[in-house]
Amino acid sequence: MQATDKTTVLGTSTLLAGAVQHIAEGDYSVATQGNLVASVGKDTTTAVGGSLMEKIGKIRSSIAAVRQDVWVGSQQINVMALMLETLEVVQELAQQTAGPYAQQHRWAAERRPYAQQHRWAAERRRYQRSRREVWPVENQIRASDWIGVLIDR
Repeated sequence: MQATDKTTVLGTSTLLAGAVQHIAEGDYSVATQGNLVASVGKDTTTAVGGSLMEKIGKIRSSIAAVRQDVWVGSQQINVMALMLETLEVVQELAQQTAGPYAQQHRWAAERRPYAQQHRWAAERRRYQRSRREVWPVENQIRASDWIGVLIDR
């Protein structure tokens, strides 16, 4: 066709063809007041040279059978990937900080004999005062021993 062509159909128009190509040097518009259904048996490709703008009145849902990626952020930064990396770092920090905590509680079990020894030393001092006996130095607990135990806590 060399000129402007206009086809007006008042009923239903059906085109059955082996292949159809639409090429426009200017704008190309498709409009309907009802539903628009596009059914593709194989793949579909959309190449946009400029911006792609969609105005959706209600909900948009996409369903992928094999793979669906969620990308939040720019092309260079995926916020979801950053969140996963942050969670891994938090988990590693939790494991590292739990190490000394668990170690401290393990040492507490080892300190129990010192506490028992402290009670025995108090009993000895009471006994010494009452009997005025002097115990050998090797049986007495020195203050420096207790300072070391307290510093470990």
